[in-house]
Amino acid sequence: MFEDYNSYEEKFSELVEMEREEEMERHQKEIEKLSGEERQAKGRALLHMKGKDEGKGLGGNKIVKFSRNEELPEHEINVGDLVMVSKNEPLNPDNPTGTVVEKTSYSVSVAFREGCPEFVLGKDLRVDLYVNDITFQRMLDALEHFEVVTGKKMYLRGIILGKIGPRFNEIDGFEVENEELDESQRKAVKRSLEAEDLFLIHGPPGTGKTTALIEVIEQHVKRGEKVLATADSNVAVDNMVDFLNERGVDVVRVGHPARVTETLREHTLEREGRRRCQSRAPCTCYRNSQRAHA
Repeated sequence: MFEDYNSYEEKFSELVEMEREEEMERHQKEIEKLSGEERQAKGRALLHMKGKDEGKGLGGNKIVKFSRNEELPEHEINVGDLVMVSKNEPLNPDNPTGTVVEKTSYSVSVAFREGCPEFVLGKDLRVDLYVNDITFQRMLDALEHFEVVTGKKMYLRGIILGKIGPRFNEIDGFEVENEELDESQRKAVKRSLEAEDLFLIHGPPGTGKTTALIEVIEQHVKRGEKVLATADSNVAVDNMVDFLNERGVDVVRVGHPARVTETLREHTLEREGRRRCQSRAPCTCYRNSQRAHA
């Protein structure tokens, strides 16, 4: 329990900053220690790239496609990652950073939020995987917004600070959709459905939290409710879509198609709208209540 919101914000702001600094330091040390070839071998850099102007993207961002005349080596750079571009000088503090918006076997396309130097359209460039600072900034922004909440959110804040106990309404006749859930997962699912305000499923990796969450979504959809499911990364959202699709839940993936795994793009809002337009059906993904939105 926290004495007040200031102590809560101070504690978690410190933790977010520690995590951010650790992530930045990890990449920085590796860039300092390893040669470009060694880092490329680890999949965290691409060498001998050339940039091509691809015009403007969403929000007016400048899109540059980096490629070679051959297929790229295996690498860890994915859509949504922050990368740093340099003329083989990765320690230069003036190097621009951008977000990967598309990835193919031969190229990675990067969106730059602000003006970037002309050299990014040149040759013999290096693209390094770097810390995704946007994620950390969003966490800090959320802490600031949480301080000025009003109405029902004040009650939720009281629960999170430990000053108010959460409310539950017990339900009878609970039956799971996934018979493979163990006893602890069944209890977690049932308790979450009984919660009036919020519910936290907590546990170490491999204990079945995601499986329990999918069951919770299924239960709400079975009741005819609309579900909005979010996660802290595109990969995590894609995993939910994949699980829900396997369970037979009609799901729509909201987000830029470039940030969605290729095998799941048929579930994107863009593809859904196109299908409805072609069939002359109402062009909205919210028409059918028997649906989960990730």
